[in-house]
Amino acid sequence: MKMPPFHSGFVKWPVMVVLALSAPGFNALADEPGAVKTVKPDTVLELFTSQGCSSCPPANDFVRQYAKSDDVLVLSYSVDYWNYMGWRDTFSRAEFTRRQKNYARRLGGHIYTPEMVLNGQVHNSRFTKAEISQAKLAGGPKVQITPQTDGIGIEVQATGDDARNKPYSIMAVRYRPEVRPVAVKAGENRGKTLHLTNIVEACDEIGKTNATFRIKLPPLKPGQALAILVEDGRGGPILAAAHTRPAP
Repeated sequence: MKMPPFHSGFVKWPVMVVLALSAPGFNALADEPGAVKTVKPDTVLELFTSQGCSSCPPANDFVRQYAKSDDVLVLSYSVDYWNYMGWRDTFSRAEFTRRQKNYARRLGGHIYTPEMVLNGQVHNSRFTKAEISQAKLAGGPKVQITPQTDGIGIEVQATGDDARNKPYSIMAVRYRPEVRPVAVKAGENRGKTLHLTNIVEACDEIGKTNATFRIKLPPLKPGQALAILVEDGRGGPILAAAHTRPAP
């Protein structure tokens, strides 16, 4: 397990621009064949990794088995604190390190790579298949993702038992729904080709709610997928999730 000294030189990234969505027409294109496939997974498995970490390839390989699973949503975040160790991770962003730090503050620990987080509730450098299959999202708000001609409609609705004073945090995660090979030319993994699953490109909080929330997001880039995570406050646990990806 690798834990290089942490530095706090975060870079501010622009927040995703969103537009308010009115209820009429919210289901436009919802049933258009071949557009996207909407999935509500049982489990969210987040991996914090780095191309410069020699302990990370086995974790990258482990999560790859869930690349096409409808039950387990894998999200791979490339952190940035390994970038001064001889190789700059080509997908790293400071916001992903911030997300990892949010988990560390709530779960009582430090940041490290590789780190896996199950449903925003427990963390470890590794989990077994049995542990992942037993970790189920249950009883959270309803999440609907609706493709439209000029964007993506998002609706989060708390059920009667969910309504409360503390608002949910709603995260939008844009990622590449594929396994991508990456050739590393320097650092601890020099000469290796890593295989990364569902590489996260952006992770933004798009709102808070304790009742019903609707918003319209900009369209996805070609080949991009979108996950919506509803958290019990920033940094989890995750109570509900849904995601879209290009249909076969």
